[in-house]
Amino acid sequence: GKWNKVRIVVDNEGNKTAKNVKLKLAGKKMKFKKKTIKVGTIKAGKSKAVTVQVKLSGKKTRTLKAKATASGKWTATAKTKVGYRPKPKKVKSLAGRSYWASTTGSGSQAIWQVHGLTFVNNKWVYVGVPKSGTPKCSKKVKECKRYSYSAKKGTLKIGKLRAKVNSEGIKVTKPAKKSDPKVMYTPLKGLKKGSKISAKLEYIDGSGPCPPSCRSWWDNLTLKKNGTFTRNPGSISTFGFIPYQTFVSTSGPVKKGTYKILSKNRIRFTWKDAETGKTKKETRTIGIDQNELGKHNPKYGLLIGDDPYLP
Repeated sequence: GKWNKVRIVVDNEGNKTAKNVKLKLAGKKMKFKKKTIKVGTIKAGKSKAVTVQVKLSGKKTRTLKAKATASGKWTATAKTKVGYRPKPKKVKSLAGRSYWASTTGSGSQAIWQVHGLTFVNNKWVYVGVPKSGTPKCSKKVKECKRYSYSAKKGTLKIGKLRAKVNSEGIKVTKPAKKSDPKVMYTPLKGLKKGSKISAKLEYIDGSGPCPPSCRSWWDNLTLKKNGTFTRNPGSISTFGFIPYQTFVSTSGPVKKGTYKILSKNRIRFTWKDAETGKTKKETRTIGIDQNELGKHNPKYGLLIGDDPYLP
C-alpha cells in the first residue's frame, strides 16, 4: 500500500499550558513513518494540528489509536477509522440518481440550506429537494429543468450551470447565477420498498443573529428494524440584548409510531397525536448519506425531506 496522510488535532482543553506534548500512534496491520511525534507546547484553550503518515495492510478499514502525553503525567486518547476511499469512476448515466449539497444560511435563514438534484430520467432533472419522493417532471413543473450529460467527458449542463461528474459526485464549475456558490453535490442512495432501518440520528438547525433574536431546534430520531420510530424534538429561542435577554425552551411532544419505506424513495411516519389521540401520517422524501470512505449506510446519515439527520 501507499503512504497516506492523516491529520490529527491535539486540543488543550485545560487551564494550564501543556509542555513536552508527544503523540504516540498504534494500530493493527498499520505502519507508521513515525510512531511518536513531538508536538511541543500547547497553551490552555489552544490546539495544534499534526499530519502523520500511515500505510495500511490490505483493503480493510483499520482502527488508528492515538495517545497524547504531556509533562506532569497528563494523557489523552482517541481513536478513529482509517481506510481507502474508492478511486473516482465515470458515471454511465445520471437517470434515477439523486444528489445533495449544503450551504450555510445567513440572517433569518436556517443554518442548513440544502440543495438537491434528482435526475428523473435522461431528459429531466428536478432542482431542489422534492417533498414526497421522486417527482414527475414536465414543462409545467417549475423545479424541473432539461439537462444534457456526456458520460465520456463527465460534463453536465443544466441551463447556464456547468459541472463535472464522477462517482464522487457533481462538482459545479459554473453556477446558474454568479451569486450562487460552487457547491459539491454528493450521491444519495435510495431505499427499496419495504426496507427496514436501524439508526440513531439527530437533526440540529438554527436561525437568526443573536442578539437581538435567534432560535435553535433539533429532532432526535431513532429508527428500529421492527418498523418503529421515535422522534424527540426540542427548541430554544433567545430574545433581546444582554442583560435583558429572555430565553424560551420547548421539549416534545415525543412522537412514537411506525414507519414504512414506500416506492419512489419515500418514508411514511404514522403516529397518534398526544393531545387529540388522532392518527397522523407524514410522508417525506428519503435518501441515504455516505461516510468519509464513500460507503452508504443509514447509520452515517439520512436526508429526510430537506432535513439532514446525522450521527
